[in-house]
Amino acid sequence: MRNLGCRAAAYLNPLLMVTHPSMPVTSFKELVALAKARPGQINFATGGIGSSPHMSMELIKSITKIDMVPVHYKGDGAAIIDVLGGHVQLFNASIGTLLPHARTGKMRGLVVTGLKRSVMAPEFPTLDESGLRGFEVLTWFGILAPAATPREIVSRLNSEILRIVSQPAVSQQLLKMGFEIVPNTPQEYADFLRQEHARWGKVVKDLGLKAE
Repeated sequence: MRNLGCRAAAYLNPLLMVTHPSMPVTSFKELVALAKARPGQINFATGGIGSSPHMSMELIKSITKIDMVPVHYKGDGAAIIDVLGGHVQLFNASIGTLLPHARTGKMRGLVVTGLKRSVMAPEFPTLDESGLRGFEVLTWFGILAPAATPREIVSRLNSEILRIVSQPAVSQQLLKMGFEIVPNTPQEYADFLRQEHARWGKVVKDLGLKAE
């Protein structure tokens, strides 16, 4: 497959880590301290094995050397219901999905997983700011074409996609959904895909994760 342009088709979506309000923590550092004091006693929801919420938390666990228990759901919707009900204590998922709950107080937002603060929710610090230097996990979306697609067509499609997503009405709607536009060339997107493949392949291998 040959990519058609922008990094993640120009759409990057950071994750927001939230807790149920009953959790006695108001920051990521406090969460890590609590988890170290209560190994194996804190659980976190995921939208499924291998999903961004799952992989990001496994990576965080590995870096911080904390022991928390994953609770896997078939999609973020079911996970959100149980976090809201206090059945699961922690969740790390799309900022567009969790931000409304965090702002109404039904969940407590702690940190975002981008290297910079989110444009739509700058009140939340990043994991980089909170002690995990260089940490970044983003969900992203891409557009691909068959490998035999002529380069001039790929370039034209790249230009048109960038033009469309850069229009104020489109970019504002994407921002409401938690997506930030990062324009890139077809080659830059191809490089990004290779980097992500290598990065997460290593995480899966190092942690011994397997599909179930």
